[in-house]
Amino acid sequence: MELSGCRPFALDAEACRFIARSLDLDTIELAPENLAEFATMRAASATRLLRNWRVGNAAKMATLGLVPQTLMWASTGALYWPKQPG
Repeated sequence: MELSGCRPFALDAEACRFIARSLDLDTIELAPENLAEFATMRAASATRLLRNWRVGNAAKMATLGLVPQTLMWASTGALYWPKQPG
């Protein structure tokens, strides 16, 4: 998912389905902080797809719980990927 923020790489439908199956936020067993980070990454990826009019792929990436955050980021142009210090 992190690579999808680099140009010219973009997630295709098959990659979106794979990520959605592999990182099912309802069934994956992770520590809460890791789960939150994966949710942010999925929402950010869905936002990038939505901004590029790839609505079907964005829908595969954003679970129902991530839709409000994804739509907010897509509509406001907000910075959605926190930069890590150096």
